[in-house]
Amino acid sequence: EDYRIIDRLGTGTFSSVYKGIDLHYASKWHNDAWMGHHPPQSSAHYQSLLRTSHGKVFVAIKRIYVTSNPERIRNEIAILEDCRGCRHVSQLITAVRNRDQVVAIMPYHRNDDFRDIYRTITIEGMKSYFRCLLRALRDIHARGIIHRDVKPANFLFDSRTSLGTLCDFGLACVSPGL
Repeated sequence: EDYRIIDRLGTGTFSSVYKGIDLHYASKWHNDAWMGHHPPQSSAHYQSLLRTSHGKVFVAIKRIYVTSNPERIRNEIAILEDCRGCRHVSQLITAVRNRDQVVAIMPYHRNDDFRDIYRTITIEGMKSYFRCLLRALRDIHARGIIHRDVKPANFLFDSRTSLGTLCDFGLACVSPGL
């Protein structure tokens, strides 16, 4: 009732991800907690910007399959909570459980399929790609989190804005020795 699905973005072994519209972004929710506070000079400043209340606010809706191990689901949600404010990391807005079904809501990030851009991306674009990816990894490692599934499909890069976002923490773990 709070979101409307408009498109399927992808499917994996443990989940499906859909693009949706947040129907109550400006009227029902207090969104500051998941947005972070990044200064204007930061490449992650876009995560701190308030979305307009006049237009559509898109979200990514991750439906975790009921066949997934409950401990694995709890682990992913806990790690996403621990990643709040990390630069270039997909932020958990909320998670909802209805019987056996678990759904995680995150901001939608426009991205280009790596297979479509890797041959034509400029040197500056490649620098931006790796700057965002390495900053994301540095921030999560500083919190003792290891992603364990870094690959182009789990790093959403928009070549138009040169912004990238690390996502899919389903295989991530906490390592206090980092």
